[in-house]
Amino acid sequence: MRYIALVILLLLSSSTFSKENFPRTFNTIVIEVQKEYSPDSFERKINPLFVTTIASVETANGTFKNADTAKRAKNYTGRHAIGNEKFLLTAGGVKLKKYDTIEDSIRDFLNLMTHGRYYGEFRIAVNKNKSIEDQFKTLSKYATNPQYTDILLNRYKQIKKGSLN
Repeated sequence: MRYIALVILLLLSSSTFSKENFPRTFNTIVIEVQKEYSPDSFERKINPLFVTTIASVETANGTFKNADTAKRAKNYTGRHAIGNEKFLLTAGGVKLKKYDTIEDSIRDFLNLMTHGRYYGEFRIAVNKNKSIEDQFKTLSKYATNPQYTDILLNRYKQIKKGSLN
């Protein structure tokens, strides 16, 4: 399994990686990372497409268009650095959290959603088996873009229309 994740990582890193394949490839990596957690853990309850949709939006479907700093930081979810976490400084002065691997970025995001103090509503929605659409709506309070929920919902629908069904 580790070999498969490595091959996928190489594909993601490749300049020939197609943005059309990003959701499928990234989703596969999310699923592999989730297998590191206990089957009854909250991290395993998070729908991989939830993580994949956010990564797809935050990275312009894996192209990191106009986001070279995020690409260099392997930051797939738009996380800002807090305290003395490793970071790269964006041109706009934002401390963007830096990761060593794509998997580290995913692990950190799963940890944030599992333990972050702002995501209690999300955890309630997941535990109540609410739809992924309802789960996206729990993020609206914390988004800097007022259309963020709609952007996530639209991207999710695009991904579902693709070959991830």
